[in-house]
Amino acid sequence: MGDQLNIILVPHTHWDREWYQTFQQFRIRLVRTIDKLLDILDRDDKFSHFMLDGQTIVLDDYLEVQPEQEERLKRYIRLDTQLTDWHTASRRVRGWDAHWLCP
Repeated sequence: MGDQLNIILVPHTHWDREWYQTFQQFRIRLVRTIDKLLDILDRDDKFSHFMLDGQTIVLDDYLEVQPEQEERLKRYIRLDTQLTDWHTASRRVRGWDAHWLCP
């Protein structure tokens, strides 16, 4: 047989704040997605990275609904976590400093 094929899988999401649904409809889905992601990170040590689309503005959207989750979210960011560098395409927010979410 030939050379071994290495495949790298990056768990991620591309998040549109509004597209084919309203902002609030997407926000409901966002909250469910991040809640589930945090639960997975809490219980599965092998799930070690997650790419959250390159913009942290969605974290602000999430925290407006789930403000009690801010420390939990930051805990993963502090553990060499990277969620995203940019609040929007041009500015930072809240000191989020990352592209990857890593436990």
